[in-house]
Amino acid sequence: MERVRGALRRLDLWLMWAGCAAAALMMLQISADVLAKFLLGHSITATIEIVSTYYMVALVFLPLAFVDRTGGHIAADVLTKPMGPKLRAAVAVVMDLIVLVTLAVLCWFTFREALRRTIEGEVWQSGQFLLPVWPSRWLLPIGSGMMALSVLARLICGREPAKPTH
Repeated sequence: MERVRGALRRLDLWLMWAGCAAAALMMLQISADVLAKFLLGHSITATIEIVSTYYMVALVFLPLAFVDRTGGHIAADVLTKPMGPKLRAAVAVVMDLIVLVTLAVLCWFTFREALRRTIEGEVWQSGQFLLPVWPSRWLLPIGSGMMALSVLARLICGREPAKPTH
């Protein structure tokens, strides 16, 4: 099972770096768009569409499993802090089950939608040309599915030991 967990760690790290690349590309494109607008008098075609359909979706969904595995999600522990360790662990398992079911449903429905949009060859009109946006639909089932696998691994194998911070 440790090999599976290691493979999931490598995959969620790769997806996190893909999300970082999307953020960097988004900043570059927006900066180039602003420069083009002020220096050339017109914006780069499709910047808003590309940023909103590709970069922002990748930035939000691809790193989900990495953020989950490293404990980066927001935690509201006002109610669980006074609980004993056993009750707190039980609550964590129940919450993981709820999150797993929610992510599995999200993954399933977004997968179906991505498949439908791929078959249709979904495009958006952007200026003078059509921008294919169907590939961006796959970012949602990939990100939510990977986080579901991360939560499932935690439920099966237990939480990873915390790494010491320096």
